[in-house]
Amino acid sequence: MLATALALSLATPFLASAGAGEPAIHDPLAALARDLDATAAEVLAAFPAYDAARIASATAALEARAGTPAAGPMDGYVLAQGYLELAVIRRFYETEAPGTMPESLGRYEPDALSEAGLGHARAFAASHAGHSDIARVEGELISLQIRGMTGGMTKGPKARAAIERALEADPGNGWARFAVARMHFHNPPFAGGDLDLALAELREIARGVPSFRVSLYIARCYMRKRMDPQAAYWLEKAREQAPGNPEVERLRAGMRTREGDRP
Repeated sequence: MLATALALSLATPFLASAGAGEPAIHDPLAALARDLDATAAEVLAAFPAYDAARIASATAALEARAGTPAAGPMDGYVLAQGYLELAVIRRFYETEAPGTMPESLGRYEPDALSEAGLGHARAFAASHAGHSDIARVEGELISLQIRGMTGGMTKGPKARAAIERALEADPGNGWARFAVARMHFHNPPFAGGDLDLALAELREIARGVPSFRVSLYIARCYMRKRMDPQAAYWLEKAREQAPGNPEVERLRAGMRTREGDRP
């Protein structure tokens, strides 16, 4: 997710790295995947490759079986996550590679995917009181609707509140902690941005959530700090976790270009 999507209003950092006595960081999506049928599991499996067509096809199949005996108990949660994934991918192509945006995403209006996901997230939350991760999905979906400072001031607090609810329900939720770390990465200092804190949090999160998204942001932190050997290490780890992912490959190409420009 990119800077315009995460300029959230944070007066002060509200998450510190885990220490002694802190809950173990874990991946709620990994736990979810173990209980899904093939159709729902496809949503999560297709994301590392940014295969928008596969995700869109799987979400359409889940939409089609809603309200029927074939529907799964977690379908609403998976649909919300699926639209979040599609919105993340669309934002990447929209801002960094617009000329190569897949047709399966180009037909959507910028906020249409987030709105679809929010509908499912809120419906699922209403019928699953106390679910520990759905508020995180809601918060990330709201954050993807942020564009510019005005959007950060209006939608930022709503996204923050949703993510805080997820952390209150499960302080070890790795993806909620990841959302907070990205806020610290993207926000200016006056709004709670703190590159060193973001990096410390992300490195801690990586212990419990070995995902390309976490590795990618660790690499971004090191690139911003001009610590290129460390950035290259984490970019390679991201590539191993998500071979062929276009966002990872774009950053790796940028790193190679930067290295070639050195005297």
